[in-house]
Amino acid sequence: MKNLRSVYSSGLAAINNYAQSSKGMPFSKLSASEQDAILKAIEQNQANGFAGGSAQFFNLLRTHTIQGTFSDPFYGGNENFIGWDLIGYPGARIAVSANLQRMDVKPESSRKSAYDYGMFNKGEI
Repeated sequence: MKNLRSVYSSGLAAINNYAQSSKGMPFSKLSASEQDAILKAIEQNQANGFAGGSAQFFNLLRTHTIQGTFSDPFYGGNENFIGWDLIGYPGARIAVSANLQRMDVKPESSRKSAYDYGMFNKGEI
């Protein structure tokens, strides 16, 4: 991610500049509906001031948001398992009983990362 620091710095500045030029305020001061309108324009590649086009930055931001929300918490996102809770994912398990494989049974959340099990190598990120 360190190699994307400049991409994020310039992209976030471009979002603010676009919000300022089109709405008269920085992005953070806009209402939720105005922020949605700005993001929609960026997604549709209609916003100026983005190197490579606004849609390219939107897709990067969206991809990293999804990865951060739903990845294993070991990697720094999905704090307190909020992403997994959102989609009902019970967490990593070493073994899954026949009972837990039934469609009418909701498995209890283990709130465990794969790296909470000794067989996985934490290594360096």
